[in-house]
Amino acid sequence: MSNEQPSNNNNDGDDDVPAVVIEQTLLKLNETFVYRIPPMRTSGGHRAEDWNLATPLETCSLAVIRRDSALQIQLMSQKPMVGGPKGATESHLFAQCDMEVNFDEPSKDSTDRWVEAVVDSSRYFCVKICDPRTGREAYIGMGFRDRDDAINFKMSLQDYEKTLRREQKAQEIHMAYETTSDANADIPASPLLPSVGDLSIKEGEKIHITLKNKGADPNTTTPPRKYSHGGGANVVGKGGLLLKKPPPPATASSAPILSPGGIQMVKNDRSNVPSASQDLPVDDSSMAPQVDVDMDEDEWGDFESGN
Repeated sequence: MSNEQPSNNNNDGDDDVPAVVIEQTLLKLNETFVYRIPPMRTSGGHRAEDWNLATPLETCSLAVIRRDSALQIQLMSQKPMVGGPKGATESHLFAQCDMEVNFDEPSKDSTDRWVEAVVDSSRYFCVKICDPRTGREAYIGMGFRDRDDAINFKMSLQDYEKTLRREQKAQEIHMAYETTSDANADIPASPLLPSVGDLSIKEGEKIHITLKNKGADPNTTTPPRKYSHGGGANVVGKGGLLLKKPPPPATASSAPILSPGGIQMVKNDRSNVPSASQDLPVDDSSMAPQVDVDMDEDEWGDFESGN
């Protein structure tokens, strides 16, 4: 959730146009425990076991808010409402941590300068707070009941750092581009190079692009190349592959064939059969076997005499 609020600062010295401050809420949690922490015993870091975790100093709600390049961690507690009905409460600011990361300064190059995790738990942190009226700084302990809330809190701080790094990188690229553009503008035009005018398309102008095979179907494929059996040692098939020449067809024999019964079978020569493309009648009788009958008339005579 982000809000735009006017600031009291003037923008470029103009009193009529106030500056706009971008406010973005990165995280809101309803329950956060605040502890009074003792001085650190060793240089290894703070330990949550020394904070008397059973008796927190206050139970607050937490809000992580970004305002321009700064980040605020606000801890809000409930107190009785002045002049309100019995039992009514209202929120007030219990503590606040103000940080502004600057990667060019070693003392402000990370959020760890303001928020430090303890060494014995992942749910508790040591936070540096500051009183805006007096400028006094102090350290308090802060913890969460659920581990997911602690993870979300750490991720909000990491997102803040990553966003600042991206913005700084974009600013550096923009400044380099502006510097290069100004340097190119100061270079005088060379008389050897032709001057290039405005190449932008004016209103009403059109560009015509001619594409090859405009009407061809992109799904159609190129038909394979035809090849013949005769001539050459190799033939070219589909895809440009070299294929070996196929063997020649076997020649048909015209010798007569005798069946076991003495019937002479004449094999038809396929080479004389007309192709299907020719409109010639086909004689089916040539495909039938021919029987050579050679009988003596005397045998029929004996049969007649017997009758």
